[in-house]
Amino acid sequence: MKIEKVKLDSLKELEKNIRMHPRRQIEELKRSFKMFGQTRPLVVDEKNNILVGNGFYAAVKELGEEEVNVYRIKGLSETQKKKLTITDNKTYELGLVNQDALYEELKSLKEQDDIDIPGFDLELLDNLLMEDDSIEIEEQIEGYGSITESTAEKMRNTEVKKNASGEDMEIIISNKDIQIEDDKGAKRPYIICPECEKQIWL
Repeated sequence: MKIEKVKLDSLKELEKNIRMHPRRQIEELKRSFKMFGQTRPLVVDEKNNILVGNGFYAAVKELGEEEVNVYRIKGLSETQKKKLTITDNKTYELGLVNQDALYEELKSLKEQDDIDIPGFDLELLDNLLMEDDSIEIEEQIEGYGSITESTAEKMRNTEVKKNASGEDMEIIISNKDIQIEDDKGAKRPYIICPECEKQIWL
């Protein structure tokens, strides 16, 4: 496989990207790039349209990088390109995490006093690994960073608010008209923060 190095400003993002890239993911991709560099190439077509790797593209663009490594696929029809982008996203979702192995690896890194891992909140991970109940920890790790389909739908329908300078402000997804039971059984409206995807009771 021949890898090319191309100018970042020559690349074009997908017009319809089925994968959403929330702010937290972009920040973690940036953190990963700073720590390890580019670990896999973007996949582009003959016209520099990005078929795979739009989230990484957004991250390195914010970092001010000028060039990235790409793998160029030639000769695909527009239908094949659409199928490739869908396939790449869907086959990734089919993978499962071996929670026992992950927990053991995290514990090993904890013993080496180095759990600064892109994709995980350092303070949260540190607190989780101090717990005694490994089953509860594994459950929390398994759910860490996951997003439900209902939350994804709310994110799709959320408008980005702009500040006076025209820059994107923090998004809050409002569900004031939707009421669910809290931990005490009382029905209350809530909002969801797209950064941590937690419910905030109103």
